[in-house]
Amino acid sequence: MLGIPVFGLCDCNPFGVAVLQTYRRGSERTGHDRDRYSADIRWLGLRPSHVAGLKLPKPVYQKLTNRDLKRVELLLSETNQFVGSNEERRSELQAMISMGVKVELESLQWLGVDFFTNWLTERIETVDVI
Repeated sequence: MLGIPVFGLCDCNPFGVAVLQTYRRGSERTGHDRDRYSADIRWLGLRPSHVAGLKLPKPVYQKLTNRDLKRVELLLSETNQFVGSNEERRSELQAMISMGVKVELESLQWLGVDFFTNWLTERIETVDVI
C-alpha cells in the first residue's frame, strides 16, 4: 500500500454516502477480492454541516424522499461498515434527517465561479474529512 489518503466527494444525500461506502468496503460483485478493490476512504464532503453554513438559494434544496430516508436508516444500521460507530459520520447522517433535505454538489455554483475550487481547496488543506 502506498499510504496515499483517499478522500470522497459526493452529493449531500444518502446515495452519495452509499457510494463512499462501496469504495470503503467494495461492492458485492468483488467477492473474495473485496479487500483488494476497497479503500480507506474518508468523507470530504458535501456534508450537512457544510450545507448548513452556506447561503444557498432555496431552489437547490430537495426534500428527502421515503427512499432516501430508508437509505439513511440502512447507513446508520449497526452492520454498516462506513458509518458504523463513527460518531461524526453518524451525526452528519442524523443532521441530514433533521434537515429533511439533500443538496447536489452542482448547487455550489450558485455561490460563484471560483467558490467550489476555493471551498474544495480549503477542505483538503485543513484535512476537513471524517
